Amino acid sequence: MSTGSTGGEAWAASPFTAVVWLLVRAWPWLLACVAAAVVAAGVVRVVRARRHHRLLDGARQVRITPPPQVDAAGVVAWWATVRELLITSWWRRLRYGAPHVAMEYRWAGRALTVVVWLPGGVPAEPVVGAALAAWPGCATAVAEADSPRPARRWSPPVVRSPRSCRPGTRCSSSTAPTRCGL
Repeated sequence: MSTGSTGGEAWAASPFTAVVWLLVRAWPWLLACVAAAVVAAGVVRVVRARRHHRLLDGARQVRITPPPQVDAAGVVAWWATVRELLITSWWRRLRYGAPHVAMEYRWAGRALTVVVWLPGGVPAEPVVGAALAAWPGCATAVAEADSPRPARRWSPPVVRSPRSCRPGTRCSSSTAPTRCGL
């Protein structure tokens, strides 16, 4: 390595020398890249949270109870209509996220109920109309959507007083088996 080196040869000398050169010479660029990555991660997180809340606001559930005998071609027509409702332009997908539906099949004996979760911004009336057109004689009902996740129940931790066991006896406490010598 010559004394007038610009640092380009440091990459070829050894990995340790390359790392030292990066830390000494290129630290402003490294710091800027790390800061840009942190800012980008924060922006992505905020955009995803806004998209999620937008899809949850105004979400609805459509309950469809089909007749006992259905035509298989009706399913194709129903999905074609729902697909058309969900198609958005590329800039809307980028800004608001892609809307999606969730389906749940509920059986009660021999009766089937199909529950379709529609995000906010997707109207429920065309889905109901598509179901009525696809399966004549079906029953439909539109309601506000339940939370897609079950509610978390928090209960405070139970604090138990430690039991002391006499040596040579088995402790019946399940809270402190190691104290009892089990």
